[in-house]
Amino acid sequence: MIKKKKLFRNIVILLIVFCIIVIFYPASVSPITALKRNERAKNYGPSVIIKTEKFNNEYCYLCKYDKWYSIDIVKRGTWGLWYPGEMLTSGHLVSSEPVEYIKAFGAGDNGNKHVLFGRVNDRRIKSVKFEIEVKNKTKVVEQRKLYDNLFMIFWDGNDNFIYSIKDIQGLDENSKVVFEKKIN
Repeated sequence: MIKKKKLFRNIVILLIVFCIIVIFYPASVSPITALKRNERAKNYGPSVIIKTEKFNNEYCYLCKYDKWYSIDIVKRGTWGLWYPGEMLTSGHLVSSEPVEYIKAFGAGDNGNKHVLFGRVNDRRIKSVKFEIEVKNKTKVVEQRKLYDNLFMIFWDGNDNFIYSIKDIQGLDENSKVVFEKKIN
């Protein structure tokens, strides 16, 4: 009878451990671990973190791996554990544009932050400025410092990502326009 009780107890313990592993597999104790787990799941990396932005319960990482760069969002979830969020990557520049950019997804707790990121390919450009139109209103977003020739610009807005870029400017160290591109 004692052997049956021990067998039953061991089976219950194994089932509990199995359930915990299944439930918490995507979870991580730290945001960096969640980032690395997300990269492994997407067969990307290991990357180098260039810039980190923190929102209430999220981290947004600008990363670089070989000739690719990415934006990764890691979110805090159940019991304070960290879960991988969205990941957006871009490869080696094919065009000859001095400023390469990607309009990205929402960040922040309610998706109320927009992310625009990319790479500068002209060594004279030290900052970037974008003129965007959101709900028929013009807004200028700018990053004055580049991170390893990469930029990551955030702005607030609950506009369901309905915006368009009207103008792109690359500025030198004296804030003089080196590159400008109007987009219709």
